[in-house]
Amino acid sequence: MNLYAGGLAPHKLFLPLIVAALLAGSPAMAQQGGEPEAPKAEEAPKAEEAPKAEEKPEGEKPKDEEPVAPEATVAKEEPVKPEPPKELTEAGKKRQVFIDGVNDKSEDCEVAGGGDDLKAMSFTCAEKAVDEMAAGLKVTCKQYKKAGFATVELFGAGEKMLCTVGDECVCGEKEPIVIVKTAADRQAFIDGINAKSQACTAAGQGEENKGLLFTCKDKAVEDMAAGLKVTCDQYSEVQFTGVELVGDRARMVCEVSEEGCKCGDRIKIPQPVSVRQAMLDEEKKINEGCEVVGEGEELKKLSYVCAEKELATMKGGFEARCDKYKDAEFTDIELKGKDARVACTVTDDACACGEVEVFAVAVVEEPVKEPEPPKETQWLPGWNAGLQIGWAFNDLTELNDAVIVPNNVEPADALGLLRFEAQGGLYITDKSLINVFFGGLNSVGSKTAFSLTYGGIEPALVFPEEKFELILGLRLGLGGYVLEGTNPETAVGGIGYEGLASVVEPNLTLRAIVSEQLTIDVRLGFMQFIALDSTPRGGAVDLDEVTGLTAGDTPLDFAAPTLSVGFTWGQVPPRPEKPAEKEEGDKDAEGDKDAEGDDKDAEGDKKDDKKDEKKDEKK
Repeated sequence: MNLYAGGLAPHKLFLPLIVAALLAGSPAMAQQGGEPEAPKAEEAPKAEEAPKAEEKPEGEKPKDEEPVAPEATVAKEEPVKPEPPKELTEAGKKRQVFIDGVNDKSEDCEVAGGGDDLKAMSFTCAEKAVDEMAAGLKVTCKQYKKAGFATVELFGAGEKMLCTVGDECVCGEKEPIVIVKTAADRQAFIDGINAKSQACTAAGQGEENKGLLFTCKDKAVEDMAAGLKVTCDQYSEVQFTGVELVGDRARMVCEVSEEGCKCGDRIKIPQPVSVRQAMLDEEKKINEGCEVVGEGEELKKLSYVCAEKELATMKGGFEARCDKYKDAEFTDIELKGKDARVACTVTDDACACGEVEVFAVAVVEEPVKEPEPPKETQWLPGWNAGLQIGWAFNDLTELNDAVIVPNNVEPADALGLLRFEAQGGLYITDKSLINVFFGGLNSVGSKTAFSLTYGGIEPALVFPEEKFELILGLRLGLGGYVLEGTNPETAVGGIGYEGLASVVEPNLTLRAIVSEQLTIDVRLGFMQFIALDSTPRGGAVDLDEVTGLTAGDTPLDFAAPTLSVGFTWGQVPPRPEKPAEKEEGDKDAEGDKDAEGDDKDAEGDKKDDKKDEKKDEKK
């Protein structure tokens, strides 16, 4: 029966003194061995309140970020006291009075009752040796028997003992008091580490947080293990069973016990492929004029091809960068210069190269290139469909004098005209394009509103480049419009005009080619709105009756610069090929051929001279 109250303060009461005080006339016992007599209810003393467990201050973390945690601030586990029965007999009530009387007389100890009718007693003096408590119990055993107790469990300084009450009190073996730490205790310990550390982190692992992962990426794992061993008692106190240390490219698994912390071998953490990829990209920038290629799934092999460099120079650069190759964990490096090649290996100890293979010099005759036939025009090389959104820069105030004022509606003062369009296009050739479009135009920010729905066709010329196109087009559209406002005096709305109109817009489009299917368009244009007729609506004045207008005037016409952006999806025409550039080697080869031809001509001249000399001798 574990009844040790770990959260109660340790005390120093000597048991025989308490019993003697009780026999001398305490309220817990009747005189001359009578039955225990309960004190009056109003005089019953309260059990003294146990002081709170002392909190230990957090320990300071070492300056070098060793895996040292602050001292544990976890309270000891408080044992569950025996619950008294809900209903006590008269004898049980007398035992309760006996218990209360002991607690009333005690300053340093605490007594509690439990079990069947309070026949089990627990006696706690946390600073007293349990052997000394047992000796005192045996001296006064008759009083406990007379009170009707069956067992008394003693809790002293770190130990406990269970005693049975009879004619004599017989006590069993001493047992240590085990304090069990919980997952919450270990989490508090972990939080303390993280609060003190800036360069390292700690995290719980496994069941009930009994494993600890301690990470210091910039620290040698051997130094971390040394620090752990120095402070191992702190980890053992919170009952961790293992600590995994992760340092600079290595880790180590350690076991935690009361005897100390034992760490296993250093386990190397391999570099990820991204590290070697970053070094490969760096090598490509450094080695201009060379081809640098990474090989293998793990990218552990590099190949350098430098047609203009001596192999000796390349080997010198390889040896100078040996540490970087080792750090990135490359294993094989192949070097190819203009005169030879060599295979090199990289290990943890050194970088070494094998035997040099010298290239054989061979004269290679270049094949005569046949002229390419002229490129034929490719019809219908591409198509696309897309969406665009744009803005027309016109506030419509030019309509106020001629149209708005005569109808006594609120003047137009738009921020501009918002535009939406859907379009599809067909490349007739790679330099000509036909688009069809359908869209709408609506005023923004004006009480007198204007809207236009239209569709049309756009022929265009295309100027293709490798990554973009410049398109010069003319959009021709036809649609219906509505211009309407509200009379501010009568609050009557819908006053205005509607009818048929045409749209003419020369424009220039910059088309960026993202992929073979996707393009992004930016278009600048100048749109002209031309009203073909005007029908009054909502009681508006007929334009023919407006003062100041003559037959044939079109007061509803306006123009506006436009800006639109959008995208298309489809098939982009093949891009123009770049003209082939002649390399210096080609020029040298041509020079060599010319020199060879001159030598042959000189030899032929010499032969002819010798023939002429022989003829002269014969004559």
